[in-house]
Amino acid sequence: EKNSFINNSMNTTNGYALSIPDNNCEDYCYNHSVDTSNNENGNTIYYYAYQPSVILVDTENIGEIFIGNCQNVLIRNVTVVEDGFIIRDSDDFNIYNNSVNSNGYQVNGFLVSNADNSINNISHNTISTNGSFADGIDLSSSGGLQIINNTITTIGQSSYGLDTSNSNSNNISYNNITTTGNSANGVDMGSSTNNTLTFNSFNTTNGYGVYITYSTSPTASYYNHNIDTTNTEQGDPIYYYYG
Repeated sequence: EKNSFINNSMNTTNGYALSIPDNNCEDYCYNHSVDTSNNENGNTIYYYAYQPSVILVDTENIGEIFIGNCQNVLIRNVTVVEDGFIIRDSDDFNIYNNSVNSNGYQVNGFLVSNADNSINNISHNTISTNGSFADGIDLSSSGGLQIINNTITTIGQSSYGLDTSNSNSNNISYNNITTTGNSANGVDMGSSTNNTLTFNSFNTTNGYGVYITYSTSPTASYYNHNIDTTNTEQGDPIYYYYG
């Protein structure tokens, strides 16, 4: 059912101003009217759903960007200062050269789910999060993405630089990732396979540079990743062996 949101001012401390879960989501899940009169702590919310083309460039003071079931997305040179990006069920997106800051518990810089296309690109962004369980980039059931040349900083317990949950065959290269919280790994790959990591620089204070997890019984494929010694932890090469 379509809801309309107009002239709402939101100020969330530990959550998103606007979030729509993607569990068993049907085609109508994102069919709402949300215009730019809505704001998060005084910063504009941009909401896109079922759009064949989205272009947002050279824009500052953004509270949140939500993209649901869209195609051909270009977002460049924008500044997000509150709740980051939520991207669900979308493909053919190119998101680069942006500044993304998020604050609060479980508020990620990027939350991406159900994206499966090698054209999808998140690159040359500066991303920072401040809060527990707040990842720089969180991938869920997404594959084939190009995650390249991002600078990611997280502050908070279990706030990973990059989290790949059930996400396979992604290219993760030339990223600079710093984490300072307890159990905050640089890249945490859960129940995923065949991801490629090259030329990433990790600086983790209380976590691992690269860590493999699984939610159910482990299978050998969960360790099947391409990770070479061009990846470093505090300047020292990472040696990863599988098979």
